[in-house]
Amino acid sequence: MMANDYIAVDNVSRTFTGDNTFTAIQDISFTMEKGEFLCIVGQSGCGKSTLLRIMSGIDPVHEGTVTINGNLVTKPDKTRGMVFQEARLLDWMNVSNNVGFPLQGIPKEEKTKLIEEYISLVGLTDFKKSYPRELSGGMAQRVSIARALVNRPEVMFMDEPFGALDYMTKINMQNELLKIREKSQMTVIFVTHDIDEAVYLSNRILVMSKNPGKVKEIIVNTLPFPRDRNSEEFMNIRKQVYDCFFIN
Repeated sequence: MMANDYIAVDNVSRTFTGDNTFTAIQDISFTMEKGEFLCIVGQSGCGKSTLLRIMSGIDPVHEGTVTINGNLVTKPDKTRGMVFQEARLLDWMNVSNNVGFPLQGIPKEEKTKLIEEYISLVGLTDFKKSYPRELSGGMAQRVSIARALVNRPEVMFMDEPFGALDYMTKINMQNELLKIREKSQMTVIFVTHDIDEAVYLSNRILVMSKNPGKVKEIIVNTLPFPRDRNSEEFMNIRKQVYDCFFIN
């Protein structure tokens, strides 16, 4: 691990045992700087989500090591947020209570202030008393993001969080995420199968191969923000990822 490496993944492998034993990912190594936005792309079954779960501490059964800010990752903690493809909200709780659910053991006044701050950050102040059944898919996912942010994590892990949304909602959520990241300066690891999404959001794009999952290439994305999806520069990066994804 170099002095400026904030996250270091060192020779990580994961084998699932049982009736159908298989190695999902093998010998994965890379580093990240603090504040970086890394997108992980690859074909279905290449181990993107497995890698994310290991990095976040959700899956501790693996070979190799993951360190964040010099600390070995062995389990989830409050310095790391996680957002899944499904919002996974608690149906019997309104938006405020869902967002505040991780805030255990802090004074009521501080808890209320944090809940309101992060509901406002995702643009849902007018819906704080609404229940999940009353929300659209995009709104529910924003609640999920606010819940992950309320502990003010240093690192956010996102597993295809916009994959189930319609096109326009996905575009809006991508823009909302970039605004949130700009305000929070958090480090983001974002799994997606959408190449355009990866090019639009990331500083670097990690392309994985499969059977077993390995790092195929890491592509640097220096396009300035805000990004134009129709620009020649955007298309050039997209082609570079596409060629790595399907051809090389």
